[in-house]
Amino acid sequence: MANNIAFQPMGNTVALSVTTTSSNSAVSGANAVNQLMFANTGANAAFVSISTVNTVTAVAPVAGTPSSSFCIPAGPIKVISALQTSPTQTIYVAAITGTSTTTLYVTPGEGL
Repeated sequence: MANNIAFQPMGNTVALSVTTTSSNSAVSGANAVNQLMFANTGANAAFVSISTVNTVTAVAPVAGTPSSSFCIPAGPIKVISALQTSPTQTIYVAAITGTSTTTLYVTPGEGL
């Protein structure tokens, strides 16, 4: 459940090497959590999709072709509310760049 405290990590951080081809990784929390912290440490934006199925793919939008993937800009840390993950419920995070590469770190937890 979302709350107004500082972000508290509650699971292992996953590193995604993001390229112009969508790739995904499993994420699970140490407890049931509804939020994910994204840190994009590269120089390029990453476009992200989240699902309960391991075949999830991300799509970078282009002019005239919208995408359901959301943007994590290069540099900032973003916390979003997402599907619930836990030791018994894995979710999958897929990411892609529009150009070049970036590294995206995903940590399950709770807080802002």
